[in-house]
Amino acid sequence: MRTIDVLVLNISALIIACRPITLRVETPDVSPAHLRTQVVKGDKPTAPTQCDTPCEIKIRHGSEHQINIEAPGYYPAQFNISYDNARVTAAVQDDECVLRVPLRRRPATPVATPKDDPSR
Repeated sequence: MRTIDVLVLNISALIIACRPITLRVETPDVSPAHLRTQVVKGDKPTAPTQCDTPCEIKIRHGSEHQINIEAPGYYPAQFNISYDNARVTAAVQDDECVLRVPLRRRPATPVATPKDDPSR
């Protein structure tokens, strides 16, 4: 009987370890920013593949994704995240998997006035 209990426990642990990780992506002080993902490794895209922050994406076991975040007036952010990275983040944050991506504001572009226009 103990062998069956240990087997059930091991199978349960394996199922839990392979479930998709839900990653909440936030862009502090920038709302909303547009997020897009692209598969780098694996055959399953995130769900969803596009959203406006803050939003949640599911990352499947064994996958890696490139994440692009853009917002008007800010430099874009681009980075990769894997299932393993998300799993470690969830473990450190007690199962709450939040990724806060600070975006850097672009400098304001001065508007040309008619007297500054060299074509006149």
